[in-house]
Amino acid sequence: MEQRRPIVNLAGYQPGRSVVRKDEVRLRPSPTYQGLYEGTIIGPETGCFCTTMSLDLHHIPPGSHTGTYRHDDMLLHVLSGKGHSVIDDVRYEWERGDTIHIKPGVWFQHFNPSAEPVNMLAARATPLLNSAKPCGPIVTVGAGDYVELEDTEYEHPFGLGKEKPGGSREKGHGLFDEWRAQRKAYLENEMRKGRVIMKARDVHWEYGAHRGELNAMLAYPGLGFDVRMLFHVGLQAIAPGGSNETHIHMEAIVYILSGKGTVIVKGVETGIEQGDCCFVHWGEPHQFRASPDSAKLFIQMRIHLKEFLDWQFPFPFFEERKETGLRGPAANYIARPPW
Repeated sequence: MEQRRPIVNLAGYQPGRSVVRKDEVRLRPSPTYQGLYEGTIIGPETGCFCTTMSLDLHHIPPGSHTGTYRHDDMLLHVLSGKGHSVIDDVRYEWERGDTIHIKPGVWFQHFNPSAEPVNMLAARATPLLNSAKPCGPIVTVGAGDYVELEDTEYEHPFGLGKEKPGGSREKGHGLFDEWRAQRKAYLENEMRKGRVIMKARDVHWEYGAHRGELNAMLAYPGLGFDVRMLFHVGLQAIAPGGSNETHIHMEAIVYILSGKGTVIVKGVETGIEQGDCCFVHWGEPHQFRASPDSAKLFIQMRIHLKEFLDWQFPFPFFEERKETGLRGPAANYIARPPW
């Protein structure tokens, strides 16, 4: 007999709202990006209890461009308009339907030379990264007051005699520093090989992971993107009057690109249409249905961290197999720590 239970206790997890209407999104001059207007779709500002990801709408006015910036991963999907970006000194032309991966740490700038505005979905793992590295990189503040170690032999940490410390005495040139520099160079080289843009003409349908839907991947390591990318982004389509099967998974953002229908979350049905956005909370049973009178396919853009987390944490649950013949300690045994 086997038992399975989550490693993470979700008892304190408090799901927020599930649907954000398109008319709730407010575009304002971005406090972060010069020359760009920004509106929060999925985030604390719109009442979503998201712990891993966020989604914004980026708007570039006609004939303008943004400043030059760099930060952690970001995935952009062009909803309307066309223009180009300079990413790591390479120019990429884009238009409606294209998907762009801004790799971590690369410089980028967006240009809209046309007479029409540009609108992009911008997905980031900001909530996850804020909790994982809230203080940013390690910074040494001043040399401080210290006493230099003597260049002599020291007692082995586990009492195996005396030895002279290895590595370099010069700060930042130890064995660990050398390994870290080599690893950084290797990862930066691998990241440069990763794909940056998926053109709309290269996107194709295939049968989906859930019954009742079609899938088309937009940004995914299997398509040549950086294997360390935090997100994967794809499209799901449901035929008019159809539905996919009820399923559960980790947090996901589902933006309705076209059509209309309903989303059913834990038995509660809510109408949705083009421009609305759904936020799927951890472990919530949900299902999407397309309206019978929808002129187009009910198309979703789903953003989530599944591949990244499955790679980093392949067992998000604890499995226990009941064994027979186990020999336990004596009844009067008292467990004591080693100190």
